[in-house]
Amino acid sequence: MDVRPGAALHAPHARSGLQPAAGRDPHDQAGRRRGVRREGRDDAVGVLFCAVILAKLTGRPVMMKYSRQEMFAHFRGRHKQTMDLKIGVKRDGTITAVQSRILLNGGAYTSYGIVTAYYAGSMVPTLYRIPNYKYDGYRVYTNLPACGAMRGHGVPQPRFAFESLLDMIAEDLGLDPVEIRLRNAMTPDTQSPATIWTSPPASSKPLSSRSAR
Repeated sequence: MDVRPGAALHAPHARSGLQPAAGRDPHDQAGRRRGVRREGRDDAVGVLFCAVILAKLTGRPVMMKYSRQEMFAHFRGRHKQTMDLKIGVKRDGTITAVQSRILLNGGAYTSYGIVTAYYAGSMVPTLYRIPNYKYDGYRVYTNLPACGAMRGHGVPQPRFAFESLLDMIAEDLGLDPVEIRLRNAMTPDTQSPATIWTSPPASSKPLSSRSAR
């Protein structure tokens, strides 16, 4: 069975998600994708199941298309996040500890929510050396449309909060906001608290904002 979702749905996820409707082994199904990247990349949503079942019943090719409004209603959206974030620093701007507590509004179904909750916490300490890190993530069910993987998969919200708080810290300490980042930047072959190895090229260091003036 050849399934061609119009959004950038990952083929392995499409195969595993559609297997019950197709009644076949996931490896016997071909999954192709085309078009631009949109929400719902990792979920086989309702329109795909309907197309597969109709194709089985009729023995003919089936094409189904959502309107823009239907796509926003039926595909997976971004998780709303409520977070508490603390960053401990020395007077010279060296980060000593980070504590993060994030509440993710997941909607009515699980989707890939547990993965989103993991990314929301694990990606925070990947840019800077953080010797002490604590993260508590809660992905809760609510009476709203389900949320899933969408453009950054849980990472943009805590990243924005962290960088904003780091700017505030730099201002309070009288430090340059770029220099405080350089002071704490991960070095090549460094492992984050979430056991993620990073190898940024040494030549990628930015100029300080003072030297750019």
